Amino acid sequence: MVAYEYGCTEHGRIQLHASMGTAPASIPCPQCGGPSRRVFTAPRFSVQSKTTPAIERAKRSSEQPDVVTSIPRPHKY
Repeated sequence: MVAYEYGCTEHGRIQLHASMGTAPASIPCPQCGGPSRRVFTAPRFSVQSKTTPAIERAKRSSEQPDVVTSIPRPHKY
C-alpha cells in the first residue's frame, strides 16, 4: 500500500492509502465533497504496520531472548 496525497482548496491535504498505481487523479473531499486533486510527493509506503511487530520483537529479544521449542513453520507470502 502507498500513501497518496490530495489537496482540497478549502480543507487542505487529504491522505489516501491504495495499491501502487491505482490512485485516481482526484477524489471528493470527505468534509465538503468538493474535488481534491492529487498532489505529487515523494512516495511513502505504508509497511510500518507489517514491520513494527518484527522490530519490537527484535528489541525485546536483546534482553529477553525467545526460547525456540520447535521448528518454525514457513511463512506464506
